Amino acid sequence: MAVASSGGPALHLADYRQRMRLLHPNRKTPRAPHRLSARLTRRVPALPLPAVVSAAVALSVLVWLPPMSVLWLPSEQGQRLLWPLMALAGLVLLLVLLPELAHYGSRRGALVLVLLGGMYLPFGVAVTLDTATLLERGYWVDTVVVSRTEPSGRGTPNCTLRELGGGSLTTTLSNCDHRPGDHLLVFADPTGETGARLSRPSGLSPERELAVLSAAAITVGAWKGTVTGYRRRKALGLLGAEAGEAELSYGRVARDPATP
Repeated sequence: MAVASSGGPALHLADYRQRMRLLHPNRKTPRAPHRLSARLTRRVPALPLPAVVSAAVALSVLVWLPPMSVLWLPSEQGQRLLWPLMALAGLVLLLVLLPELAHYGSRRGALVLVLLGGMYLPFGVAVTLDTATLLERGYWVDTVVVSRTEPSGRGTPNCTLRELGGGSLTTTLSNCDHRPGDHLLVFADPTGETGARLSRPSGLSPERELAVLSAAAITVGAWKGTVTGYRRRKALGLLGAEAGEAELSYGRVARDPATP
């Protein structure tokens, strides 16, 4: 069986399958038609390098821009929107960007770079937002340690603090090496939503830089993965309209389960 496009030579499905096995040596069969639409299945292999790189970079921006945008919002709104936007970013990363890069032919190093950026982005944004909240409305307060929670595995102990002098503030202190009954002067959020610290933050660094570097890693990984995937596909003859038609048709052909 062969697939031909207007004016182009036919690409036999068996030939397509063999080339895809060279592109993905650890995958038994090529992927079925595109999850979003058949049109994408046909068009992506036919895109020139600038277009496919632009699409990958735009998709990577959709991963980090929503969570990063909370850093430009008032702290109260940012705290409320952070985790819903982070969940959305995680879905785009895991269900769209990484699978698309892998299927296009990205090398493992680029995929790891994207994944590492996605892992460190939540930490960088969350801590930066906490720091911004303390800088905006934090104040010094005398507290007493009322309890200490030991980590079950890796991690650091956390202390629960209560304001002295009849105040109503209850907050937490991470990486706490104090015991219940100890008195501490901490820089705290009056709402108790952000954990207290033993010193007043001097600025948003270095957490903000970590968030920026994480976002950059996602975009650079998407760019690098697309470029290497394009070069590998070009060497295997898996670019052009014929490859797109073959990919769409192959995904709809029933295959013998005994065939590797």
